Amino acid sequence: MTIFFLLPFVAGICALLLAAVSLRQRRPSIAWSFFIAGMAALALDSIFTGLSLYAAQSGDLTAWLAPAFVAKSFVPVLWLGFALTYSRTNYPEFLRRWALALGLFALLPVAVAATLIARGSGDDLSNLWWLRPGLLTTTFDVTVIVALVLI
Repeated sequence: MTIFFLLPFVAGICALLLAAVSLRQRRPSIAWSFFIAGMAALALDSIFTGLSLYAAQSGDLTAWLAPAFVAKSFVPVLWLGFALTYSRTNYPEFLRRWALALGLFALLPVAVAATLIARGSGDDLSNLWWLRPGLLTTTFDVTVIVALVLI
């Protein structure tokens, strides 16, 4: 195993450690909650991606790509929520104004991920068609990119 295969695990562990250290904050806030959840989602995505890299050598690739995809689908709403609440005294107003966008970024990626995984379920590597470009994968990618730009 080379260092390339260890990088996702190191990133995931560091993100989990940062989330755990953040749990010790004395005055929790909504931004704090978004941050911890966002770090946990990034950590899970990194760990599952690392497991899928390792599984590519043993042939169990699909078992780890699906959970990585699900973890990745929660990232846009969590980090957009953090960006809207961090360092703002009037964050309830921001959350009200952005409620529709937050709902869209919460539901759309998760629904697309669930649909793609349901269509491509199975252990056979020929079922990885759900990773290929298409309407659903493009929708997922565009949603994530728009959320990242907004963040």
